[in-house]
Amino acid sequence: QDARVATELRPSWGRAWARFGAAAGHVSGASSEQTREAWFRAVTHDPNEAHMEGLFEAHRSGSGSSSPDRAHERKEKGNEATRAQEWSAAVAHYTVALAMVPPPPSDPRKKDDSALLRSILHGNRCSALSRVKAWGLAEHDGKKAVEHKDDYGKAYLRLGVAQLGCGSY
Repeated sequence: QDARVATELRPSWGRAWARFGAAAGHVSGASSEQTREAWFRAVTHDPNEAHMEGLFEAHRSGSGSSSPDRAHERKEKGNEATRAQEWSAAVAHYTVALAMVPPPPSDPRKKDDSALLRSILHGNRCSALSRVKAWGLAEHDGKKAVEHKDDYGKAYLRLGVAQLGCGSY
């Protein structure tokens, strides 16, 4: 109840939305629509690591199954937010898309059919995080993009921008 009041008093405060998302997840389960929406708003108002992780977990546990098609739909929403220069919303959409991508196979000898999609999503989120000057998070995503698909050129470009921002080149 207190978290809900905080979101009403300061609707642009990311921490209030994160607290509401955590409380709603505890009460009604991480998969509730209310939980996912609260975490989404937390990321759009304050795209930090804890908020992105909360959003990822709310969607990963809530959807029941991974779906590359739904991940592509969310990626497109992230691309629309990017075109509108709504960087934090783009971060949130790419985070949701990442939660919908099937995890990589546990056996490294098996082909990962979603490696390119996962790399693109991390690269796009890296770019959006760079725009909000969250350099450390951007660098982490850039490294993940390269790790998932080391022959994807944009991943190196976006990692390089993030490393320049961090000063770790």
